[in-house]
Amino acid sequence: MQFHSIAVDPRHAILFAIPNGEDRHPIVAAKLVGISAANRERLAEVDPWEALRPFGQGELPGALDLELLLPGGRTERIEVKRPRNEDQAAGRLSKAQKRFVMALEHLGHGHHRVESLEQYADLLEGFGVRLRCRPAGPGIPFRVPKALKG
Repeated sequence: MQFHSIAVDPRHAILFAIPNGEDRHPIVAAKLVGISAANRERLAEVDPWEALRPFGQGELPGALDLELLLPGGRTERIEVKRPRNEDQAAGRLSKAQKRFVMALEHLGHGHHRVESLEQYADLLEGFGVRLRCRPAGPGIPFRVPKALKG
């Protein structure tokens, strides 16, 4: 999702992606994560909180897709999932993401799920983020406000 790099003015909010879940060479993935998914699940069965500890170089499976830094020290996390439609079920949170959400709630941090660019833009505006442009609808990526044109 490239929308945030175009739409969000970094003077008003900073929005960035958490690079988890990419296809990587197994050796690179092992260095970043530091523990196999099977071992992390075994650890979660014993103590779900310990499964939230970053190992290796600090990548944390389950961290949500986007981090939003707002004025006043507020932060929010956003997960982008495939939308529901008649042919496909909506994307679901993994076990690791559910544990991460549990920790966010325990610590009092916000988290949100979006399934479309329109939901994403509405969520950002709901936080008071002034957008430079908005999605214009299906098949039309963005509607640029007149103030930003030419």
